[in-house]
Amino acid sequence: MDLVVNNLDIAIHAGELPDSSYRALPVGTMTELFCATQLCLHRNAIPQTPESLCEHRWIATSWQHRSMSIFHRDNSEKSIIDLNRFAKVNTLLCALEMALCHMGIGLLPDVIVRPLFKTGGS
Repeated sequence: MDLVVNNLDIAIHAGELPDSSYRALPVGTMTELFCATQLCLHRNAIPQTPESLCEHRWIATSWQHRSMSIFHRDNSEKSIIDLNRFAKVNTLLCALEMALCHMGIGLLPDVIVRPLFKTGGS
């Protein structure tokens, strides 16, 4: 979105910025976690490595790219993987609902999914 054309003084943007002459300041970070139900993992296999995520049905949001850098939570080791997009959805809620319906693995914000870990997704 062009701030000048739309007469805006400020904008909040998530993700990487395209080349721009605008000045950007970070206001925070968000961690995303790969999530799937136990049934979904039982049907396939529990991914043991970042590369094994590529063997699963990935529920992608419209802002997630097929090729991505991921960091292992234990050692911050970086891997670049190319995921198999099973579905592409326009909203975070849709990605979450599809994952909860055992349709695949979603890459979802931790602030959304951590409470579900405690309740088992209900």
